[in-house]
Amino acid sequence: MYFFWSKILVFVTNPFWWIFISFLFYFLIPYKWKKYALITAVSLFFIFGNQYIIQQLIWNWEMSPTLIAALPKHDIGIVLGGGIKSVKKDPDRVTLNAAGDRVMQAVYLYKIGKINKILYSGGEGSINPQGHEEAVKAKILLNLLGIPDSNLIIESKSKNTYENAAFTAKILQKYSNSKLLLITSGIHMRRSLACFAKQGLNTTPYTADIDDRDGFYGWGYYIFPSSLSFLLWDMYLHEVIGYFSYYMKGYV
Repeated sequence: MYFFWSKILVFVTNPFWWIFISFLFYFLIPYKWKKYALITAVSLFFIFGNQYIIQQLIWNWEMSPTLIAALPKHDIGIVLGGGIKSVKKDPDRVTLNAAGDRVMQAVYLYKIGKINKILYSGGEGSINPQGHEEAVKAKILLNLLGIPDSNLIIESKSKNTYENAAFTAKILQKYSNSKLLLITSGIHMRRSLACFAKQGLNTTPYTADIDDRDGFYGWGYYIFPSSLSFLLWDMYLHEVIGYFSYYMKGYV
C-alpha cells in the first residue's frame, strides 16, 4: 500500500498540476477572482518553468562524483535499478534510459579493476507489473559486455530503493567483510546511501548520471520557461519527497 501511495504522492505534487489547477480555477471561479487565478497560474509557470532554478536545486541535492583515480578497489559494485526500461512491443529488448549510465559506469569500473563483482538490484518499479524484472534484462546486457555469471549477482524482486537495500542486505550476508561500492545516479545517491546504512551496510558512494553544470547556457536559459524544467521538477520532487517519506517510515 505504501508503494502505491508513494507513486500517487509524487504524481499530485508535480508543479504541472498546480499550474493546470490554477488555470482551471480561472474558468470556474467568479469574475472578481479571475485575475488572481491568472496571476497565480502565470507566476507558477515562469517559476517552475525556469530551468536555472530547478537545476540549482538538483545540483545542491545530488552528490558530487567520486574521482576514479582516488577510488580504492572494492569487492562488489552494487548497481541500483532504474537505468533499463521495458519496451512493450519488444519485451526482450534491452533499452537504456538516461540513468543507464549506472550500468555503464559499473562495467567500466569492472574492466579497469576497481570492482571484482557486480550486484544488480532491481525488479519492477511500476504499479502494474508486467513480469519484466529489470535485473534479468541487466544480466543479459552485462553478459554481452563481457561480465561472466561468476562475477554477477542478481536481485530481481525489489520495487523501490528501500527494497533494493533490504533485499541486497540479505544476499550480502554470505559476502561478509566485502568492500561495497554503491553505484547510482547523483540525485538518487543521498536516499540510497541512507537506505543501505539503515540496513547496516557500509558502502562507498560512486555517482553516475551526473548533471553537467559547466559553461554559460545563454540568457534564455535564465529567463524563459523550458519544457525540460517540468521533467526535472518531477525527478527532483521524486527524490526529495521519497527521502522524507522514507524518513517517516523509518527506512532511512
